[in-house]
Amino acid sequence: MPSKKESNSKEKNLTPKEKIEDIPAEVIEEKIRIIAPQLKEAQVKKVAQMVSYSVKSMIYSGPLPPPEDFKKYEEVLPTAAERILSMTERQSAHRQSIEKIIFPAEIKKSYLGMILGFIMGMTAISYGFVLLLKNKDAAGLSTIIVALVSLVSVFIIGIGRQKQRERKHENLK
Repeated sequence: MPSKKESNSKEKNLTPKEKIEDIPAEVIEEKIRIIAPQLKEAQVKKVAQMVSYSVKSMIYSGPLPPPEDFKKYEEVLPTAAERILSMTERQSAHRQSIEKIIFPAEIKKSYLGMILGFIMGMTAISYGFVLLLKNKDAAGLSTIIVALVSLVSVFIIGIGRQKQRERKHENLK
């Protein structure tokens, strides 16, 4: 087993982009000996073998793969990179065209809901006043109270949902 002085002089600096399969087994074993000097030689070899067989996974987000993958796609299929770009552009244009339709429709739906809610609330309150004028005090008063409580609760629930969406949006950042 080499001393620390010897291993430091021979040590190969590994970069994060270096692929595990490109690292010689001896270098892996040397790193394991430094990290875990209590392991026996057979254990070091076994750990080195497990490390060299490990699978590296990469996660990326977005419509396009990383440039390294683009190059690999192009090597496998000469028109692949252009096809991926074209597909991404079409998908982006499609999404934007849908958003141009959906967002205005959502706004109209929201306004329509507010208008209809206002009309229903005012109708119920007016009906309550009509009952009060006809000397039906209990029915008229309860109709007005129920209408007002309903309107206020819908307003409060709407504010709560809006705050919840804002918190969710902030958590995604």
